[in-house]
Amino acid sequence: MGSIDDSTIALWSDNVREKGFFWLSDKAVGKRVDKITETGYPFDKKEGIVFCRISTVGDERVRRVANSVIERPGLGALKAFGRDPNHAYCTFRNPPSEVRKPVALLVQLWPTNSKVVFHEGSHLHSLDVKPASTGWFEVSLGELKTKNVASVEVTMEEGGLSISDARLAFTIVQGTAIILGFGVREEVEQWAKMKLPKSRELEEEVEAMKVEAIETGDIYIENFVFE
Repeated sequence: MGSIDDSTIALWSDNVREKGFFWLSDKAVGKRVDKITETGYPFDKKEGIVFCRISTVGDERVRRVANSVIERPGLGALKAFGRDPNHAYCTFRNPPSEVRKPVALLVQLWPTNSKVVFHEGSHLHSLDVKPASTGWFEVSLGELKTKNVASVEVTMEEGGLSISDARLAFTIVQGTAIILGFGVREEVEQWAKMKLPKSRELEEEVEAMKVEAIETGDIYIENFVFE
């Protein structure tokens, strides 16, 4: 993939700010997610760290959009999130009667034959949410309708990626997404650490990712710990 022109990055970034998200169909991403899904999401092994590196510091779209929307974004979370077609979720919320600037983003990597509903503009509302068993927030679908929030259904037959404001409500209709969380430094410092078993091989992989992140200057990688 050649370097992406500034106007395209600006367009994608504006979509995240205004609509709450942008998405792209991407066959290579779909295959990569399919492969790591088949092996059981080994995020605490070398292939999981390599997957993480390729999908973050190794993806210009992710690096540059994240750095455009929030200041000096850091990688702080990585998890798989499966289908739940009857519910909507978000990971952050606005305080009552207040809409803040974005402090966190989700990079969602989609397998083949995925379907998701993005509740466009919901990140610009103060929604009545409740804690969910997933550790995130559940958003009332009824409230979204009351607030006239548009539901945009996206199908990615070949897989793809999306980047969204962490306050945006979304519903996974089909497929299991791998979700990477980015936040401003003050936020990431409060998040749970990304724990890995002590291993020279893993430490070298994480160090390589950190070096690549420093070289690009778009994001930082500091939330891994070895135990």
